[in-house]
Amino acid sequence: RRNVKRRRSIITVTRTFQTKDGKNIQLTAHTFTARKIDTSKKDAIRKNMMDVLDRSGKANTFENIVQKALFGNLAADIFKEVKGIVPVKRIEISKCEIIRGK
Repeated sequence: RRNVKRRRSIITVTRTFQTKDGKNIQLTAHTFTARKIDTSKKDAIRKNMMDVLDRSGKANTFENIVQKALFGNLAADIFKEVKGIVPVKRIEISKCEIIRGK
């Protein structure tokens, strides 16, 4: 099913961080709003999404992050932070990958 329709906005965040056990992970999250929103609200949502991803990345191991992303707990945490800014339809974690270091 298509999530992006007319009169809706999508906010995408890609964040790279180091987990508690020392692995570098890159996560991509998408937020779908109920209606079009202006740029200042998009920036506020993006900032909150980055804060939640950073906090959960530093507090959990790689296995816990992947489990939270798969079962929707990470998206639920983001939803709790964002719902006060603008009505949100859906939050998806679309990509989670390990970044290899040198």
